[in-house]
Amino acid sequence: MIELLVVITIIVILASLLMPALQQARLRGAQISCAGNIRQMGLAIGSYASDYNDWVIVDKAPASLYIWPRNLTFLQYVTVPGNHTLAMPKGIFHCPSFPNDAPLLSAVGTHYGLNSIMNRIAADVFLPTRFSQIKNPTFVALLGDGPKNTATSYPQIIRERFESSRPDRRHAGSWNCLFSDMHLSSLKSPYVYGTLSSTSDKQAEGNMPYYEPWPGKYQ
Repeated sequence: MIELLVVITIIVILASLLMPALQQARLRGAQISCAGNIRQMGLAIGSYASDYNDWVIVDKAPASLYIWPRNLTFLQYVTVPGNHTLAMPKGIFHCPSFPNDAPLLSAVGTHYGLNSIMNRIAADVFLPTRFSQIKNPTFVALLGDGPKNTATSYPQIIRERFESSRPDRRHAGSWNCLFSDMHLSSLKSPYVYGTLSSTSDKQAEGNMPYYEPWPGKYQ
């Protein structure tokens, strides 16, 4: 009996030691899978640009429900599973770390957002950008983990200044970001956004450079 209790105790101790490592491995696996999704979307966006005179796809057409994931699917740059819906994105539009795999409260068909400063001057005032117009593509965000799941969020865009479009740090405090030169990084940038304005090209230390290029600046 004593020997059995000793064995059980050892098993419990080993399990308690292994659980954190297993949890970390699971989280890391989800982040890697998410990064793969973003890379595939980047390839689709790059193919779109090749076919449409180097234009970066706009996040949303004015006064339209046809946001960029639906357009990429409609134009056959991306194929989604049959169970994909606007409220429950599947395939590469689904982030495996999305909290509780809950339906999107703002149903737009994606857990990922485009840099909204790329192609708009103001709400529903669009002026797209070409990839060739981006002066520093290594430092300019293109696509990444979308904002938190709220009824007032805009999951299809990312923009650090506003909570409704701020990337959700859902990978153990970090988020995946694809830059305009198509390299991907895991970021833990802080919420230092108060000094930015919608008309500024400048970048506060620690922020993402959403503000270059300003739409139409090089037109």
